[in-house]
Amino acid sequence: MKKIVIVGIGQGGIVAAEKLSSLNYDIEVFEQRDRKNLTYDWHDDVSKKIFARTEIPLPDAKHYFEKKDWSFFAPHSEIPFKINQDKDMLDYSMERRPFMEMLISRVPDKVKINYNTKVEGLWIEDNIVKGIFVGGKQVAADLVIDSAGAKSVLRKSLPESYHIQKRAAVNELFYAYRAFFNSNEGAEVKDSNKVYLKHMGENGISWCIADPSGLVNVLIGRLGILNEYDVTKALGALREANPIIGDKVMRGGQIVCIPVRYPLTRMVGEGYLAMGDAAFMTIPMLGSGIASSMLAATLLYEVLKANPSLAIDNLWRYQVAFYRECGAKHCAVDVMKRWMISASNKDLQFMFNRGLLSHEDMKKASVGDLVTVDFKSAVQKIKIAFFHMGLLFRLGGTAAKASCANRVGLKIPAEYDAKKIARWEKRIKYFYRTKIEESPV
Repeated sequence: MKKIVIVGIGQGGIVAAEKLSSLNYDIEVFEQRDRKNLTYDWHDDVSKKIFARTEIPLPDAKHYFEKKDWSFFAPHSEIPFKINQDKDMLDYSMERRPFMEMLISRVPDKVKINYNTKVEGLWIEDNIVKGIFVGGKQVAADLVIDSAGAKSVLRKSLPESYHIQKRAAVNELFYAYRAFFNSNEGAEVKDSNKVYLKHMGENGISWCIADPSGLVNVLIGRLGILNEYDVTKALGALREANPIIGDKVMRGGQIVCIPVRYPLTRMVGEGYLAMGDAAFMTIPMLGSGIASSMLAATLLYEVLKANPSLAIDNLWRYQVAFYRECGAKHCAVDVMKRWMISASNKDLQFMFNRGLLSHEDMKKASVGDLVTVDFKSAVQKIKIAFFHMGLLFRLGGTAAKASCANRVGLKIPAEYDAKKIARWEKRIKYFYRTKIEESPV
C-alpha cells in the first residue's frame, strides 16, 4: 500500500486526509500545533458554492452567518463605494475552530494524526523527495502533501531540479493584524462592512466591520511588512473614522501572513505536492483561501480516484484541474490587484468616486472572478473619464492584460511535458515580471 504523508492541518490538508482515506492509501498527518489551537480564533469568508462542490456539509448554523455587502473607500476618501452582491455570491463567514473540528471529525480512525509534532524538512535522496524528517528521524512516503502554509519549510528545501518557486516575493505576502474589539455603546454605524483600500495611502487595506456578535471586527494589512508601530498608527486612524471601535481586544489580536498572488506555476514534483497557502491558492484581492484549499483537496481526490498512480505525470493532472477551475482566474485578479496597488491615490479616488470602476467590476473582483470590459461598459467608462483618458487607457490596458493572463492560465499543458510546462510558466510569469525580490523568509 502506498503511503501519503500530509504536513499541516489546514482546510486543504484535513479534507485531503478524509477524502484520500477512502482510496487504497496509508495516510498519516503531521501537525506542529495542538488540536485546540489548529487555527485562528475568529471567522473567515468561505464561498457558499464550495460545500456542494466538495460534498462537505455545512457545520451547525450557529457557527456561520451570511456576509453583508462591502463598502469600499478609496485612499483619503470618505465616500463609500457600496456593492450589492448577488445573494448566491455572498460568502458565509465561518468560525474557523468549530469548522475545523467538524472537518477533523470526518476523518476515519485509520488515519493517524500526529499533533504537537514538528516536521523539520524533507528527506531527499539523489535529488528525489523520499519522505520527511520528524524528530531527526526519517519517515518514508511515496507522496508528501505540503499543507504547511505560505512560508513552508518543505517547499523551501526542495531540490532546484524541481523548478518549484521556494519563496514568494516581498510584495506577494500580506501581513494582517486581526482583532475583535468591544463595541462602544451609542456610536453611530453608517456602513457595517467598510474596506479601506490603500489605507492611509499605504500598500494594503484595512477594514472595520460591525460583527453580528456585537464586537467590532478589525483588520489592518500591509504588503511586505507590518510592525506594531504600523498597527498602532492605522488603528488610531480607523478609530477616528469609526468611533464604534472600543479599546479592549476580545478575540484575536495577532499578525498573520497570507499569500496574495497567482498560484504556484509548479505545484508537483516527484514525491511532492503543494496545497493551500503552500501553493499560493488564495484569492489575490482579499486573501481568502479556505474554499480554494478545500477545492484543491477534492481535485486531488478525483484525480487519484480515476488513476491511483502517484507518478508526477498523474499528479500534474491535479494542477491542471486547479488552474482550469479557479487558478487561471486568480492569475487575472492578481494582475488587477497589482495595478490597483501601484495606482496613485488620486487615480483610485477618481475611479471609485466617479464610478470608473463599476459595481459589477468590484463584485467580480471581490470573489475572485474575472473583470471584463464589454462594448457597453467601455462606452460608459469613456463618458465618465473623457477628460482622464490616460487613466482610462491604463485601466483598459490592465483589464485586457488580466483577461490575457486568464487565457494563458487556462492553456496549461494538459499532460506532463517538462519543455511545454517551462514555456507555459514563462508566459504566466511575464504578467508579473516587475517583481524580482524574493522574501528572505
